[in-house]
Amino acid sequence: MLDALHEGVILLDAGGDVRYANPAALDMLGLPAPDGAPVPVEEWLAGLGDDYSRSLRTTIEERGQTGLPHPNVDRQYLRFEARPLPGSDDVICLVRRDQGYEAVEVIATLIHAIRTPMTAINGGTAMLKLIDAESLTDRQHQLVDTITRAAKRLESSLSAVGEMTRIDRDRITLKPEPQSPLKAVARALESFRSLAQEKNHHVTLDLPPDLPAVQADPERFEQVLHILLDNAFKYTPPGGQIHVRGRVASGGMVQIDVADDGLGIPAGEQERVFQKFFRGDDYRIHEYPGLGLHLYIARGLVELHGGRLWFESAEGEGSTFSFTLPVEEL
Repeated sequence: MLDALHEGVILLDAGGDVRYANPAALDMLGLPAPDGAPVPVEEWLAGLGDDYSRSLRTTIEERGQTGLPHPNVDRQYLRFEARPLPGSDDVICLVRRDQGYEAVEVIATLIHAIRTPMTAINGGTAMLKLIDAESLTDRQHQLVDTITRAAKRLESSLSAVGEMTRIDRDRITLKPEPQSPLKAVARALESFRSLAQEKNHHVTLDLPPDLPAVQADPERFEQVLHILLDNAFKYTPPGGQIHVRGRVASGGMVQIDVADDGLGIPAGEQERVFQKFFRGDDYRIHEYPGLGLHLYIARGLVELHGGRLWFESAEGEGSTFSFTLPVEEL
């Protein structure tokens, strides 16, 4: 039965010797069968190279799981999991293709390919307006403006999907340094000044001047703030209230809240808020273009810092999104 499985199965005894590996595991890892006699796992994995072998041995020792590029097939990835065999001290290892990760890799490749023609489109429309502006008719000006707006929307979507793939592939490198929450919030709010005036929003800040600095990547910190503020400003009706609060939380963390009295999130949609590509059903949400990725990205960035992002909301009463970041290490 194990021989017929498409999922790889490897059995190790309590001493760490490989007793059995089914054909699927042998094929995916490109390793020889144990040939009847137990083989020390270090010896059996040696053919994969030092780094690959070391990663798998660590996973087996910790009874954990890891993702790895396929050792023999380009652009394929494996998920390797080790767990105790019930009722014994033996270990069972499962090997399968990580198709979710493979899909993310394909998306990342497509984004890179699309950016090249996008650069040409943006450059071409800019040159038309700069060099040939006087020779263009009103209709041609309208067409150039339409192309420019569409290109900007596509660029925004590509950027969001690119961020998603970098989070999923663990390709984001943080450069943490001490950051003043008060100054970071002030900088983030500055980009919403015109929108706040246009919609007559009442914005209040409640961040104590002695709020300790946080240890965070400055660009990513402001990106999280921008995402949460963008949602608050967009989905709060004219004349609404937006509050940004900060306080010291437990566990050596600083907590920042972005609260509004806007649309709120229906109870039936709340468990999906941080899922990829989720957008609510309210028609007012769809007045603004988007893919439903920004909250997924914000949560991923906060968690990379060792913090947490969550929310409280009631339909028609508004939402409060809160996140924590570690206090600066002294």
